[in-house]
Amino acid sequence: MLLGLLLAAACAPAGDGQRPPAAVTAAIVGGTADSGDPAVVGIGTRRVDCAAPLAVHCSGTLIAPRLVLTAAHCVAGAGSGSSLEILLGSGVTDPAAVVFRVAGVQVHPDYRADGDPADLALLLLAESAPAAPMALNTAALDGSAVGQTVRLVGFGQTRPTGDPPGQKRSGMAAISEVQSTQLRIIPGPSLSCHGDSGGPLLSGGSGSELLLGVITTGDPGCAAYGLNVRVDAFQRDFILPGVAWAAAAAPPRTDGPLAGEQLCAAACTRDADCPAGLICQVGPTDQGLAPRCLIPGLLAGALAAPCTSQEQCAERCVRVRADEGPAACRCSSACATESPPPAPSGCQTSRGPVPLPGGLAILLVTLLVSWRGLRRRNTACFGKSVSFMVLRTIKVFGTFPNKDRSDP
Repeated sequence: MLLGLLLAAACAPAGDGQRPPAAVTAAIVGGTADSGDPAVVGIGTRRVDCAAPLAVHCSGTLIAPRLVLTAAHCVAGAGSGSSLEILLGSGVTDPAAVVFRVAGVQVHPDYRADGDPADLALLLLAESAPAAPMALNTAALDGSAVGQTVRLVGFGQTRPTGDPPGQKRSGMAAISEVQSTQLRIIPGPSLSCHGDSGGPLLSGGSGSELLLGVITTGDPGCAAYGLNVRVDAFQRDFILPGVAWAAAAAPPRTDGPLAGEQLCAAACTRDADCPAGLICQVGPTDQGLAPRCLIPGLLAGALAAPCTSQEQCAERCVRVRADEGPAACRCSSACATESPPPAPSGCQTSRGPVPLPGGLAILLVTLLVSWRGLRRRNTACFGKSVSFMVLRTIKVFGTFPNKDRSDP
């Protein structure tokens, strides 16, 4: 939930300044439902409950078998990527749609906040996607591109207050300005809106389209303009090295050596030590303990039989894998609470001075001062002074130190 709120805030549309204060994610305004474009994917937060649908908050484009190009603000807080999933299909309600787990994330090193020109990120998939990657534009763009018709594709809203993102749509727009790292577009008649961030800006005729830009931001009403990061401006320093990174990445293990109750007892050192779908991490309430294999966002738990609903489990039916296979979800039960340290017994040796109650400390200091000032005088006088100081302390504090003030 927290990650969804952060992404929603990050994807708010921007104003007309040179550095937009916020970014837009969107379904295409003025577009049409799109059952094609298999390389365009939806991006959502990893599901935990087995029956939960994927909540798409951004879009992206497959540019290699295991690599998706998207906007950096779409993956804010995603860390290693273990908290993200991507959807291939026409929408979250498409029965033929398939979901893949994200295994790694690279954010452009120059990205700091929404509106940065380098608003780009790469998502490494856990396995190769069953779709042909989109070809990249390699030619440097210049002012001659102004007026060119382009096509937008994304899973965003059809208007700022419309239904939530989740349905793939496409539409046409026109380039109105070419900047050093960005392309500005205007409706033609379509425009990007909330949920389209990370999606592609495409050029060329059907069947020969190239990826020109990545949707990042626009005006609040999704009606006046949109900004897109130019792909050609970041190919050498970020995109092509990312393609090489994905090609060299080893596929994740399909299973690990731990299972069942062992997940509660055995420590791990890396994700590869864990069963597929779990990560090696210290749980949110396990500070001070060794890392264990767990589902992101949950405490460590024992995994039991496969399930499809909560009713089949004593505690919770959790999603371990992104697919809808028979073993995608498992019954999970929380690990037993760690035993508290034994209580001290017998005589204990103090390792330092025992602090005195405030009133008693003041009384002792008063007596010491009185003794030093009066020790040269006669004993009777000293005794009277001490009695006076004791009575004075009682008057100030109302009672002797350590006595409950509510007592009569």
